[in-house]
Amino acid sequence: MEKPAELATWALRNNPGWTLEKVQQGMQGEKDNVTVNLVKRVPVFVVYGTALAYENGDVHFSDDIYGYDATLAAALAKGYPYP
Repeated sequence: MEKPAELATWALRNNPGWTLEKVQQGMQGEKDNVTVNLVKRVPVFVVYGTALAYENGDVHFSDDIYGYDATLAAALAKGYPYP
């Protein structure tokens, strides 16, 4: 994630007092983990991909740090109909 403190500040925007400075202090504090309940829920959509194709035809590959590509390759190797 490029800007975690800014994302946290945005997610906490409805929680009074959670400024960027306070979030940054919390991230650099003594505690490893701080739980803050959001006043308003934020929908999250997580995508994990190791290949990205751009409109100009470029394709970029990243390391599969979670090892999901092997599972996908095994499922695709079984052929249609895919599980």
